[in-house]
Amino acid sequence: MECLKLAWQSVCGKKRSSVLMSVILAISFAFAVITLSVSGSMIKTNDVFRKTTYGEWQLILPGINSKLKGAAANSDWLDELGVMNVYGTIGEDGIGTVDETLKKLGHITVNEGRFPESDGEIAMEADLLSKLGIDYTLGQDVTLSVSIAARENSALGTSHPVNVVRTYQLVGIIKEYTDVWTWATKPVCELDGTSSRAESGISATLCSALLTENACAEIVRQAQLQAEAFNNAEKEQGSDLRIKLCDAPTTNFFCTGFDTDKTNFIARVYQTVGSVPLAFNATKFAQQETQTYNIFFTALIFAVTLLAVVCVNIMQMQKQIRQIALFRSIGVTKRQLRQMQIFEMLFICIPSVALGILLGAGGTWLLLRTALFKNGAEILVDIPFKQVGLAVLCWLFGIILMRLIVFQTALHQPLTGRLHVARKKARRIAAAKRVLTVALASLFCAAVFFMAVESASPLSNKHETERFPAYQIYCSSDFDYENDVMHEHLIPEKAVEQMRTIQGMVRVDPYILMEVELNYAGSESSPAFAASRASDKAELRDGYYYVPYDDGIHSNLYAYPEFITDRLLARDDVELDLSAFDRQAYERGEQVLLFAVRGSDGNIMINYGMYDDELRETYGDIDSIGIKPGDKIELSFYGAAQKNYIGDESEHSLKTFSYTVGGIVYCSDISTSVTEIEVNGARTFNIAASTALIKNAFAELTDEFRDHIVDGSYVMNGDFAYTGAFCYADIRSGYAATDYVLAKKAADLGVRMSNRRESLAANLQTSIQQITLILSVGGCIAVIMLMLLMNALTLEAREQMRNVGILRAIGMSGRQAVGKFSGTALINGLIAAAVGWVVYAGYAVLSARRLVQQFPEAYNSLNSALTSKLYGLQRFGATVWTMLGLSFACAAVIVLISLAAKGRLLCGSPIEKLNENRD
Repeated sequence: MECLKLAWQSVCGKKRSSVLMSVILAISFAFAVITLSVSGSMIKTNDVFRKTTYGEWQLILPGINSKLKGAAANSDWLDELGVMNVYGTIGEDGIGTVDETLKKLGHITVNEGRFPESDGEIAMEADLLSKLGIDYTLGQDVTLSVSIAARENSALGTSHPVNVVRTYQLVGIIKEYTDVWTWATKPVCELDGTSSRAESGISATLCSALLTENACAEIVRQAQLQAEAFNNAEKEQGSDLRIKLCDAPTTNFFCTGFDTDKTNFIARVYQTVGSVPLAFNATKFAQQETQTYNIFFTALIFAVTLLAVVCVNIMQMQKQIRQIALFRSIGVTKRQLRQMQIFEMLFICIPSVALGILLGAGGTWLLLRTALFKNGAEILVDIPFKQVGLAVLCWLFGIILMRLIVFQTALHQPLTGRLHVARKKARRIAAAKRVLTVALASLFCAAVFFMAVESASPLSNKHETERFPAYQIYCSSDFDYENDVMHEHLIPEKAVEQMRTIQGMVRVDPYILMEVELNYAGSESSPAFAASRASDKAELRDGYYYVPYDDGIHSNLYAYPEFITDRLLARDDVELDLSAFDRQAYERGEQVLLFAVRGSDGNIMINYGMYDDELRETYGDIDSIGIKPGDKIELSFYGAAQKNYIGDESEHSLKTFSYTVGGIVYCSDISTSVTEIEVNGARTFNIAASTALIKNAFAELTDEFRDHIVDGSYVMNGDFAYTGAFCYADIRSGYAATDYVLAKKAADLGVRMSNRRESLAANLQTSIQQITLILSVGGCIAVIMLMLLMNALTLEAREQMRNVGILRAIGMSGRQAVGKFSGTALINGLIAAAVGWVVYAGYAVLSARRLVQQFPEAYNSLNSALTSKLYGLQRFGATVWTMLGLSFACAAVIVLISLAAKGRLLCGSPIEKLNENRD
């Protein structure tokens, strides 16, 4: 009992130090619990989301023919095999069947309704229905033209598909998966396209429409009858042309089974079915990356937990040694000292553990609740109790170890004199303090660098995804054969306002897109104009359009409402020359802006680069369009009478208008939003104008050419409408709230709709969850390091009070003291930043090694994996200057924390400081 009482008195006698030690230990324990819990929960959430969104299949074998089906299906090199049979296509989308295994592996479900059960029923993806101009009402009859692959008997085997028209009852809306699933032969971070499929070089048609097997067989039988009828007709006419259906169906295999030995698995695939194309579920790369994150986070947390305990004991080591030596000098035995050490540890650790548990539980709840609100998806709580338990053991081990070290050191302390630690030991202890302070700062820097660098890729992906519209509404036309009249369906301004009120819609950007003829004085001397005209002729030669312009070139005219123009001119990633721009004249429709697109080599892209190589030989590099702000251009509108309209070939020049060029805008082919200009379909010269320009031009055209159709879309009848609209949806929008309502509105207007919401939402959600994981866990580690560093520096400041008091007593000014503290802190900060980059480099090497181990077919060496990592960093803006900026920012934070912690040393008189360092 006497030892217990002495231990309690010892703890109470040094209140400030004991409280600081307890707070540091509690914080370190709490943040270890928070970080491990949040990390485990977010990793589980991401894993479940990845599986439900992108499927659990691991390998795709696309286009397997009938000869290989049996060999593959009966092989022993897989665990599960999901089968998709594709019988034909509707446009670019497949129609066929999927088995129950694939439904399970791919999490293929319906948003509404059910899968077909009888031969007259069909389930379709919403996107396919939108492409066909059909709303999502269940129970309606849908008539489809299904294309069945066939080839001619010519030497080239030319494709000659057979189209079968069938009508089915719509019974289900399939949750989008065909545009969501991705496969690749290398990590997605290396891919330049929005879809990894093209980059993998492996194509596969997936079924956007599902039927029963009997219904699919009936389509093939009808196609065979149509093919035979065609062949008989050709035979009767004396032609040798014949067509033969290709093997149907083609099969896509989706399988699992290579988690243990991937290389051996692939070898067995090739041994069984031959050298067939294969690719991996692209999310397997992301899954491996998440596992590497978890290893890094866990290692960092264990290091932080141990370092916190070591640091707080080292900071007070001299005082603890002196205290033990003092007790020995008054006759306390070693056994009693050991008991006192144990009791002191319990007095400090028990409150620390209790407080740490409360703070850890509260912090975990708060962070997960915040993540749940921001994330837009359900957060699955998964606390890794084993890791938390190991962290507690590590924490206790550090405390016990440091107590033993202090105790053993004190036993060798002389019991004569002033009981100070020998100078040699004191220097060692001081050096250990500096090393531990720098170590804490280094881990803080490493956490910041990790967050900044690793979040760059998902942040960039999130930003790019958000710039794409979830839906696109565009005009359509139908021909009235009874009256020989072409009817155009556009989007009135009232309809745009109604779309903006739909639940889940963020914004709706209407636009007018027309093709016009552009000409200007001096065009004959412009290489860009000449190259564009040559490209136009090549397109006419190859059948891309049928209107030969007289003297000018094909150009796209974009007309936008005023708010879109404001957003466009406010961008900082385009090259603007607005020296002649008059906003009022632009809004009146008297001025225009000219757009040109620069390729990656800095040269002007001629008509979306179709004939780039061919034109380069004649015209060389072109870095300017040859028009200046203030120049005049002429735009000619082409059209034809609505009566007997037969398409582009019936159009001719109706009227020419003159406009002033207010400004030139050069944009890159990777930075320009589709809302402002469709880069993938950009001409050499693209004109942006206000809607007033269109209204003014159409008013004159209506007077002279009433009921003519301009550019195949606008009927000159005096009514203003848009040719299209980009619709942006919130990530929380859904099928019932947004998709269904907008599809119904498009069907009522008679216009077409493209629906990409689910695929974009999947990409966006993936990026958000990865960002949440990196920032929440990395942020926890950074915060704990700041707090520990602050407390450690505060303890160090208490140890330095006497020395600072002596220095101030002999004449050191406050400014000199601040300079001394700042200089030391800056040096420590820069060293910490350098060590932080070394720690991150260690993570990068670990990540690269795991890539080589997990994906040997994509990376043949550690060097290739590291090169891939560096390429990704450069692509997302991690330059040398960025790294230096981060380093100096972290060093500045460390300096500020150091000054804040040691600020008390400058308060009060030197005598007070000399007397204050007593516990």
